[in-house]
Amino acid sequence: MAAHGAGLPVSLSTPASRIDWSGKRIRIETRAGALTATTVIVTLPPSLLAGEDLMFRPRLPDAKRAAIENLPLGVVDKAIFRVSGDPFGLPVESHVTAHGDRRRTCSLQIRPFGYPIVIAYFGGAYARELEEQDGLAEAARQGIAHAFGAKALASLGRPLVSSWYLDPWTRGGYSAARPGHGNCRADLAAPIDDRLFFAGEATSPHCAATCHGAHLSGITAGKAAAKALAQA
Repeated sequence: MAAHGAGLPVSLSTPASRIDWSGKRIRIETRAGALTATTVIVTLPPSLLAGEDLMFRPRLPDAKRAAIENLPLGVVDKAIFRVSGDPFGLPVESHVTAHGDRRRTCSLQIRPFGYPIVIAYFGGAYARELEEQDGLAEAARQGIAHAFGAKALASLGRPLVSSWYLDPWTRGGYSAARPGHGNCRADLAAPIDDRLFFAGEATSPHCAATCHGAHLSGITAGKAAAKALAQA
């Protein structure tokens, strides 16, 4: 992120509250004041667009709002531990389900890419509940102990834990199209009047729910915006 943004006039902690595209130039209102632009690329996740944390004037077209409503974010979280030694006795990139007899469990990724770590994945209502109770790390430890025995816990370092559902700038992990609405990704990605452009993993036709999908969608939107500016 830092390398890509090096040399660019990036302003952090400056959330936009309104985009007014009713005039010849687009006006963006932020906590630090207003600015104007010819084109804008919107990269907020559908969860924030649906909640109208960012207001548009005039409102977004019906097709765009329908796409937003049909691409809600699910909840997925990770608890990551550095591991000393080899308490698992499994090959690199192994995957284990902590409990095979219940839904309230996690999947474990052992030494991904050969790194000395274990990643516990949680999803759905269980992940949301654990976030709210600050219980992801403990649930991961319990899952590891159940799968490999309590002695494995002595090899774990301090965890890094995500909290995407409670994060006010995401409110979820990544998008999941409602049944029958896979076409909404193209609708969300479609520009409006060659002035408002949209990017993010939810707009990716082939790589949704991934970081590289978000990255590639940004490149696509950036090229489209640059082309619109050149023809203005």
